[in-house]
Amino acid sequence: MCCPYSLGVATSPLGTNAQVTALRDLWNAPKTPGRATDIIWVGFTDARVGAALVQSGYDTSAKAAVTALWRTTDGGATWSNVRVG
Repeated sequence: MCCPYSLGVATSPLGTNAQVTALRDLWNAPKTPGRATDIIWVGFTDARVGAALVQSGYDTSAKAAVTALWRTTDGGATWSNVRVG
C-alpha cells in the first residue's frame, strides 16, 4: 500500500455524490474542505503528499462544472484547497 490512507471513490450509479474515503479507516472519514460531487483525479507523489481534482458543484448560469484542487500532506486524512491562479 502506498500511503497511510488508501483512497477510494464512492459514487452513485449516476456518478454523483462522490466521496473520498479512507479505506484503511472507514470509521473516520477524511476531513475535506467541502463536499465533492465527483472525483476527477487523485494521485500521490509519496506516502503522505497527494492531490485530488474534484468537482465541487455546477454553475447553472455558465453551464459548467465548478472544480477544485485539493492537497493532502498526511496520507489522505485531511485535505485542503489549493488556490489556482
